[in-house]
Amino acid sequence: MRSTGRRLDRLTLDAMLLGVAMMLSYLEAVLPLSFIPFPGVKLGLANLAVMIAFFRCGIADAAAVSAARVMLSGLLFGSPVSMFLAACGATAAFAGLLIYKFALSGLFSVLSASVISAALHALGQLCGAAILLSDGAIFRYSPVMLISSVVTGCVNGVICALVLKKLTDKVENNA
Repeated sequence: MRSTGRRLDRLTLDAMLLGVAMMLSYLEAVLPLSFIPFPGVKLGLANLAVMIAFFRCGIADAAAVSAARVMLSGLLFGSPVSMFLAACGATAAFAGLLIYKFALSGLFSVLSASVISAALHALGQLCGAAILLSDGAIFRYSPVMLISSVVTGCVNGVICALVLKKLTDKVENNA
């Protein structure tokens, strides 16, 4: 009976994180980000939900939240091309989280994981664009995407660390 309750708690948290990811995806889709002078550069706020799922719930939960977010936000706010690019980025970013978990977790913080994930997300999207365009010239845009991903990865890493701390404090206070 207890395992059913725990599974239900995880499923509920996954659903809430997917809802948060969808709201953040929508926010990024409708907000004019005119202060960012480079095309294709986004804040990556929806990836916060995936990172929280990864660090709080585990790999399978984070993969489910990530895949559902990419599909749903692509269907609701995007196009087949944007869904493909989002899937390329999300897959690469998730690979970064796995590398962090299995090779680097004792060496670095959540902030580092966020930066690694953001940088790989940008590279994954550039790879997707290179496939669609059948042209590797898109990789000339790598410096812009990587620099911006370090900045957004830092911001999102700080936010993620703060949220994870609050979640941990909340769980400990309720125990």
